[in-house]
Amino acid sequence: MNTALAASAAFLLFVATANAQGVSAPGTESRIRYKPGWVEATCELHKLNFEEAEKRKDEKRAFFDQPYPAELEGYAPKPFEYAEHLLTGVPCFDEPPAELDLPAGFRCRLDRMIFRDPESGKQLKATGGNFEFVFVYLDPTDETVETKPRPLKEGSPNVVGWVSVRGQLDGKSYTVVRHWMDGSPAEGTASRETNPQDPDDAVLPAGELPFVTKANASMFVIDLKNDMPIVKELTGGPLKEYQFIPHGCQG
Repeated sequence: MNTALAASAAFLLFVATANAQGVSAPGTESRIRYKPGWVEATCELHKLNFEEAEKRKDEKRAFFDQPYPAELEGYAPKPFEYAEHLLTGVPCFDEPPAELDLPAGFRCRLDRMIFRDPESGKQLKATGGNFEFVFVYLDPTDETVETKPRPLKEGSPNVVGWVSVRGQLDGKSYTVVRHWMDGSPAEGTASRETNPQDPDDAVLPAGELPFVTKANASMFVIDLKNDMPIVKELTGGPLKEYQFIPHGCQG
């Protein structure tokens, strides 16, 4: 089995576990925050080579190993809240596309979003959405897949899951997906014409959908065009030459 297919099989196993046990709906606002100075210090480490970064980290091990204020260490986040935090919380790790330029205070429910391909100018107007996340904790002798995050003091797990958007483009309905995997490749994208009878194309009730904000918008970039060639060929689908960047909110 090739790498992409093996990773996809592992991903589907994790999602099946989540579907069987249930996942909480997202909250409207995240309670999670880093302690003062942690993001700035971590981003400084990110600029250094590996050896120098490890030396600096060792000098302040207690600071870097405890990223959250003491009063939050016992807090167990909701699944979407924690996935959002882990995937977008440290801005220096991944530079968002230059085209992702939403105004301060932007907030739009996922099924009301407009996504735009910067090259063609075409827009995918969302009509629905879905998500699923589970968390892989590396225990001393094994790894554990859990649908509900542990308290923050238990350490950061790997995030496995996906966000999907159903939307209209050129008079047709499509479903586009971005997923995160615990393996290689670490991410993948997919597109297909929507089939309302297919469980994979189901959408959540509006009240269970997350909101796209300026802070978390990078999580909703679905860049089919620049995915790994093998993934693009396998799952890119009819929209594999598009980048869908959060652009605005439908009135």
